[in-house]
Amino acid sequence: MVRWLPNLAGGWRGVELASRLADELAAPAYLMNDVRLAALGELRHGFGQQRRGASFVLVTLGTGVGGAVVVEGSLRLGFADAAGELGHLPIDPGGARCGCGQRGCLETVASAPALVGEATRMLLSGQSPGLAEELERRGRGETGADPGAGVDVEAIAAAAAAGDDAMGRCLDRCAEALATGLAQTVLLLMPDAILLGGGVAGIGEPLRARVERQLRARVTMVPVEQIEILLAPLGGRAGVLGGVALAAAGGEVRR
Repeated sequence: MVRWLPNLAGGWRGVELASRLADELAAPAYLMNDVRLAALGELRHGFGQQRRGASFVLVTLGTGVGGAVVVEGSLRLGFADAAGELGHLPIDPGGARCGCGQRGCLETVASAPALVGEATRMLLSGQSPGLAEELERRGRGETGADPGAGVDVEAIAAAAAAGDDAMGRCLDRCAEALATGLAQTVLLLMPDAILLGGGVAGIGEPLRARVERQLRARVTMVPVEQIEILLAPLGGRAGVLGGVALAAAGGEVRR
C-alpha cells in the first residue's frame, strides 16, 4: 500500500497500488519505496557485494531526499516499512514548509528543487555571473527568455567548478544541511559507509568531498573518520536492480 506520497501532485494516501496493478496485469506485483529498492540493489549487486555484511545508509538527493538503512548485510524496513525517511529529519525548525507539512526538513534544503531554487534566486539577484555565463553557453540565456529558465543541477555544478562563488556557496549550503542530518544518523547507527545517490549526487566529487568535510566537523563523539562517504557505485541502475531482486524474492526481503 502507498501510505503517503506527498511529493506527488495532490498526494496519495492509502492507495492499494500493488493489488490494482496485479489485477490489471494478471501477474504478481510488488511495491517498495524507490530508495529502499535502490538500497536493495546496492546490497545485492553493488556496495553490499564489495563489502559483504557491512552496514550502510543510502541517501538519495533528487525531487526529495530519501534514505534507506542496511544493517550488517540486511535491509531494515522498520514498522510500516517506513525506516529511513532521512529527508524529513528536522534541521531548521523555522525553515521552509516541507511537502509533509512540517518546517525545516532536510529536503527543503538539500533536494534538487531546493538547490535549483536557491541558485535561481542568486542568478536573478545578479550574484552569480558564472551561472549566467553557463546558461548562455548552453543557449538558455537568450534575450527575452525567462532569465531563470534552464537552471538545473548540471549548470550549477558547472558554474561552481568554473569558480563561481555563489554557486560554490549553494553547494556548501546543500552539503551543510546534509551533513547535519547525517550526523544524527551516524550517532544513531554508526554505519560502515554512507552512499550518496540520486540526481544531485551526479555533481560527483565536489559534493561528496563537501559532505565528508562537513560531517567530520559535526561529529566528535564517535570515530566518524572511519566511515566511508561514497558515491553510490550503481548510480541510477540501483533501483532497477533492486526491483529485480524484490520480484525474484516474491516481494519478501530480509528485514
